[in-house]
Amino acid sequence: MNWVLFVCVENKARSQIAEALFNKLAEESGVNWRAMSAGTQPGDNVYPETKEVIEEEEIVFEGKPKLLTQEMVEKASLIITMGCGAQSACPAVSLPTEDWKLSDPKGKSLEEFRKLKDEIKKRVKLLIDQLKKS
Repeated sequence: MNWVLFVCVENKARSQIAEALFNKLAEESGVNWRAMSAGTQPGDNVYPETKEVIEEEEIVFEGKPKLLTQEMVEKASLIITMGCGAQSACPAVSLPTEDWKLSDPKGKSLEEFRKLKDEIKKRVKLLIDQLKKS
């Protein structure tokens, strides 16, 4: 099993959405990859809008923000940051790392969260397509 690690600062929205969508779509597509997410300074809870947009995708979601650990980094084959400057705090200097440069939805409307989810879903689908080819 290969792992992709989605990293953000608080692990309250973008990385949680990416993890949930990746796991659902990877399972549906049959790739031997799974996702996890973490934050360099995780918050106490995900945003309510995060939970709502994930559940709109028919995904059961009980996620809580998690602290990025060295064990997670060592388990990961690929690390993707969400555009929050997490790369500078990420201990994964020798792993393939990509930054998706997504804007922070903090304080935004549910509709903005939905737009963010749609963008993440598009990127996750492209990533899974690339992983299927490799």
